[in-house]
Amino acid sequence: MTGTSTVAARTIVVAGTAGGVGTTTVAALVSHPVGAMELLDHTSGTLVSRGAVAVPSSGSGYAVQDLGAHALGQGILTLVAPTAIPVIVTSSTIAGMTDATASLRAIIAANPAAAPILVVADVFGRRDVSAASRGIRMEFGQVTIVFLPQDRALAAGGLIQLSRLSARSRQAIDQVVRRAMAIGSGS
Repeated sequence: MTGTSTVAARTIVVAGTAGGVGTTTVAALVSHPVGAMELLDHTSGTLVSRGAVAVPSSGSGYAVQDLGAHALGQGILTLVAPTAIPVIVTSSTIAGMTDATASLRAIIAANPAAAPILVVADVFGRRDVSAASRGIRMEFGQVTIVFLPQDRALAAGGLIQLSRLSARSRQAIDQVVRRAMAIGSGS
C-alpha cells in the first residue's frame, strides 16, 4: 500500500475486467485532479511509477485505489463498499464489453444504489462497440460510460507524461473525475 495514515471519506476504486486494460493508468490519471489524499495499490508501487501522487494535506476527502484485474471475484466487496466510487476499466472489444456487463451486474446486484463509471479503453485500436455500449446504457441507466481513446502517451509503461496526453484523453479523464466527484458529493 502506498499512502499515508490519513483516512479519506470516499475511495475511487478502479478495477479492470482483465489485465492490461489500463486500470493502473486510469487510477494514476484520476489521482492528480482529485488531489488524492491516499493511494492504495494492488502491486505495491506500479501506481506511483505511473505518476500517481498522494497529497495527504489536500483535504480532498478522496483516496484512489487500484484493484487491478479484479472487477469480478475478490474485488466486488471493495467496489460495493459504502464509501466506494466504482470505476470499471475494460477494453474496447466485444469481449471487454461482455466482461464489463458481468462486472456491472455484480456491482448493482450487491449494491443497487451504486452508480459505477465504466471506462472503455481503446487499448487495441479502434473497435466498434457502440451496440454493446447502447446495451449497457439500456440495462444500467445509472452507469456513466467514458471512452478513453488510444493515446501514445499512455501506451508505454512507466511515468505518464501528462503534457503529452491528447486533448481527447484529457477530456475523457476529466469526465471520469467530474462524475466521480459528483458521486462523492451526492449529486
